Amino acid sequence: GPFSHLPCNVWTWCSQPTCFEPDAHSHHFGDCWLKFSELPHQPEVNMREPMPRHYLQRHQRQLQTMGGFSWVSGALLPPGVALEKGTWSPRAYW
Repeated sequence: GPFSHLPCNVWTWCSQPTCFEPDAHSHHFGDCWLKFSELPHQPEVNMREPMPRHYLQRHQRQLQTMGGFSWVSGALLPPGVALEKGTWSPRAYW
């Protein structure tokens, strides 16, 4: 596609037998997304602790079943660039 030349500089990986994500798919150990971000030092996050109360209430059963948040993510940053806390993505409010 038109973005195939962009380098991978951020990633997300499922570290547990099952990982919760509020979408229509099942996510399991080893699922991994390699992505490109124009601002890898300012990540847009879907989940991190502590999560907003409304999110925890809406997804309480799933999170208890899976033992909490099990996604691991990271960013490849240029030398001298510090990782910032970032912002909540729209998916954090599903």
